[in-house]
Amino acid sequence: MSVHAAHAVDRHLFDERFLDEVVLQHVVVTIGHDFLLLFGDT
Repeated sequence: MSVHAAHAVDRHLFDERFLDEVVLQHVVVTIGHDFLLLFGDT
């Protein structure tokens, strides 16, 4: 039971890290898109 619980915790931490990466990439892409729009308008 403890081994299964430890595996579940490891997977949960991995999922959180993966979600953080996705959110970070989304923020970077969004900011980059906004910069392109700003520079394109000027």
